[in-house]
Amino acid sequence: LDLSENDLSGTIPSAIGALSNLSFLHLGGNERLGGSVPDTIGRLTKLEKLDLSSSNINGTLPTTLAKLSSLRI
Repeated sequence: LDLSENDLSGTIPSAIGALSNLSFLHLGGNERLGGSVPDTIGRLTKLEKLDLSSSNINGTLPTTLAKLSSLRI
C-alpha cells in the first residue's frame, strides 16, 4: 500500500492491524502524519517493508515489531 507523498495528516489508526495481508506500507513524505506507531502493527505478519521517512511519527517503536519476521530494515 503506497500512500507516500499524499499530504496525510493525523495518526496511523490502530485499525491498520486488520490489514493482515499487507506486505508493504509506504507512508513516507507525509509531513503532517504524526503520533506514534500503534502496537497493532505487530499483527501485520506479512509486512516486509515499512516506510515512515519524512513524517512526524514520534515516540518509540512498539515491541510488537519484533514479531514481524519478514520485515527488513
